[in-house]
Amino acid sequence: MTIPKSTFYAYFDGKATPLQKKLLEDWLRQDPQNYEIFYEYLNDWEHDHPQFIPDPEAAFTSLLDRRQQMPLPTAEGNTVPAKRWVRLGLGTAALLLVTLGLGYWQRHALLYQQYKTAFGEVKKLTLNDGTQVTLNANSLLQVPRLSLEPGIRRVLLTGEATFSVTHTADHQKFIVSTPHHMEVEVLGTEFLVFSRKRGNKVILHKGKVVVRNLNHTQPETLTLKPGETVTLDKARLQKPVLPQSFENQTAWTNHRFVFDHQSMAEVAQQLHEQFGMNLEIRDSTLAQRRLVGSYEATNAEELVKTLAEMLQLKITQTRQTVQLSPQ
Repeated sequence: MTIPKSTFYAYFDGKATPLQKKLLEDWLRQDPQNYEIFYEYLNDWEHDHPQFIPDPEAAFTSLLDRRQQMPLPTAEGNTVPAKRWVRLGLGTAALLLVTLGLGYWQRHALLYQQYKTAFGEVKKLTLNDGTQVTLNANSLLQVPRLSLEPGIRRVLLTGEATFSVTHTADHQKFIVSTPHHMEVEVLGTEFLVFSRKRGNKVILHKGKVVVRNLNHTQPETLTLKPGETVTLDKARLQKPVLPQSFENQTAWTNHRFVFDHQSMAEVAQQLHEQFGMNLEIRDSTLAQRRLVGSYEATNAEELVKTLAEMLQLKITQTRQTVQLSPQ
């Protein structure tokens, strides 16, 4: 099958029709060597349609002007302040990094559709295959614009999201990959994936999933049953356990927080992840106090105010933090 170059350019420009996208997907599956042609055309298109055109000559001229404006050594032997030289060096390095990294980011934006949520934002998505995704606050989901792996639908997740995966007629696998080298392989199921700095976990609601830890030479693999959860702790998968109900684990989709003996320190971490709030609890006894209950809140301030009233705490607001302390 021969595809005209204009079809590739329409796709790179974001103007391809659904039929053209389907033709490109089928063409890529036919022969692995077709990927080389695909990236060759992509390179040509990027060359003819740059999103940003750096001007090295202008940048170098500006650099020389800055250098000439800097004070010269005096007769007394004074030298140019070291901080000025550091700033100059950092500026030059930044210019080089922007120029060298431009091609990568252009290609990445073309190959992946990106869905991002801000602090406090929850977003519901429907992917092209019908899969339903609810993306929690401060999260990023990247979906390939074209299926580059035959028989696989792979998405990249940073943050937290729930998935209700749609089965396809050709039985394509659905895989969620995370930055911590954990991947979840599913086939028509409902589950939650959590991947943040403080940890990683997968909770299965319906169906069947296989969780893989790719951090080792011999990847670890665990199969989950409905209701089970598995965590990735210290680069190792932990034995599946039965968590609290899936509805409680995903209460954030309805702007509700359910705490089942979480400490105040853990609550502070959650508020930072979802709302960007820096909540300080300096009293060690208060930090270890456990919470049980369900609370509705659309923003961090509502939740903190509710907790302060319930636990009789004092709220102290500064520019960068919110502090909770016993009254």
